[in-house]
Amino acid sequence: MKTQLNIDCGDNSCQFAKKKAKGGMRTNGGCRCLSNAGFHRSAIVAVEEMLPELLSLRKKVEQLKEDNDHIHKFIDKCEMWDDYVNGEWEE
Repeated sequence: MKTQLNIDCGDNSCQFAKKKAKGGMRTNGGCRCLSNAGFHRSAIVAVEEMLPELLSLRKKVEQLKEDNDHIHKFIDKCEMWDDYVNGEWEE
């Protein structure tokens, strides 16, 4: 998948460009941001392609948040045991 980091296909009709160029079109053929990102040029088809990926990524993010919470709880327990020396709790 080809990814364009600076979203701006160079066309005044680009829906994603942050800065709209003044003057005529800098490219022929309309906005290319979707196709530059590896999706279909049609917005409707692109959304159909993106939706499964978006839902999958949301699920992965939630799982990573849960994993992160478990890791931090484990680290907290490990730090607690650092105070336990030779069978006694240090203060």
